[in-house]
Amino acid sequence: MLELNEQQIKHLLETDGRSRYEFSIKKIVDWEEAWGLYNDGWIMFEDSKGNMVFPIWPAKDFVEHYIKQTNKDCVPKQIFLDNLMDDLLPDLDDDNIGVGVFDIPEREDTPVLKAKDFLRDLEYECSKY
Repeated sequence: MLELNEQQIKHLLETDGRSRYEFSIKKIVDWEEAWGLYNDGWIMFEDSKGNMVFPIWPAKDFVEHYIKQTNKDCVPKQIFLDNLMDDLLPDLDDDNIGVGVFDIPEREDTPVLKAKDFLRDLEYECSKY
């Protein structure tokens, strides 16, 4: 479960996309959960090339920051690690939907990966436990 203070949260919101991605992989596995946007279904976006992207964050606080900054009509929704790895990511991969990890509205460096690549990185992190 998330136990970061305000200073740590502020630091993560200011760090680069790669660092946020590495933090996300470690914490999603460690805390056994991830977070997405929900409003009568999962919220997804189109990237500049028209590809669908499923946004995901390592903690509720970061989703709440995103919602506050964008005024999106949605709520944070928890995704348990098992469901993420066993169901959601394989389904996203089948549908050719990418994963946007730890998006911050004020930044343009959000890592976007194929779902299978994100799953591979989660599996690798799980193998360390």
